Amino acid sequence: NLLSAVAIGLVIFGMAKVPSLKAKALLYVLPIPISIGLIATHGVVSASNLIGLMLIWVFMVTTRLLHDKLRVAIIPSDVIAAVLYIVLGYFAITILVIPFWVALSIFVVLWSGIVLAFHQTVTPERSFSPSALPPATKGLIATAVSYAIYSVQHLLAGIVVTFPYNGIFAVIETQHHLKHFIRAVVRNTAAIAALFTSMYYLQDVLSLALNLAVGWIAFAIVLAGVQKISV
Repeated sequence: NLLSAVAIGLVIFGMAKVPSLKAKALLYVLPIPISIGLIATHGVVSASNLIGLMLIWVFMVTTRLLHDKLRVAIIPSDVIAAVLYIVLGYFAITILVIPFWVALSIFVVLWSGIVLAFHQTVTPERSFSPSALPPATKGLIATAVSYAIYSVQHLLAGIVVTFPYNGIFAVIETQHHLKHFIRAVVRNTAAIAALFTSMYYLQDVLSLALNLAVGWIAFAIVLAGVQKISV
């Protein structure tokens, strides 16, 4: 739990230090918490991971809708979106018992449509205005809160697969630029889907450590490829 929390804190610290939204979006999708969680629990990859990945889109879009469109403060928006993520995750994983390839097909179709729509409506990125808290403070807060969440994650087992531990802090860090940040993150989630897909089909023939290594290679290849898509 502590190692996972520290990893998340370092990611948020890094996001706070870099000035570019594109760089922040790259840091956000690094599957560090996922990898640590799989190593710690010896877990296996399933369709639920892809369902959770798609729910990250819902989490981010909900946050932006509340904050940018309905003018709700960022922290309440963040909390509401996180609760919605948990509720939808519970019903999705309870009701949708589907094969991995079906979940992957749904992901590919939805991702392609969303990214195509983003690509056709590209808008210039505004200069980034960092929030007031120092990066080190953000990292420490993220570590503490993440540790608390990880400490009770056994209560959420089977309900929330890929809860956006990074995301609840990332949307606060980028609250004035959510539109561009969300577009970049949604595009980059294809790389996480590549990691899950690689690990799913190799988990019966490779050790967890080697499977993770191959998954990270698949992640890096796809992440580099999707950077060529303007969103």
